[in-house]
Amino acid sequence: MAICIKEDIGDEEILKEAFEVIVIDYCDNFHSFINGRRGNHHHKKVYKSLIYLYEKWK
Repeated sequence: MAICIKEDIGDEEILKEAFEVIVIDYCDNFHSFINGRRGNHHHKKVYKSLIYLYEKWK
């Protein structure tokens, strides 16, 4: 979903209406886990699109 919005191949308004709360809650609740996974130099791209979407919608 985040990739579709970033690449402009999905309707952001419809997706936001359905998933905004889920994306924000997920990122807020799993912040430590996401940062831990991204902190490893081998995983810099992990969750990149999700974080992009979270920051855009928050």
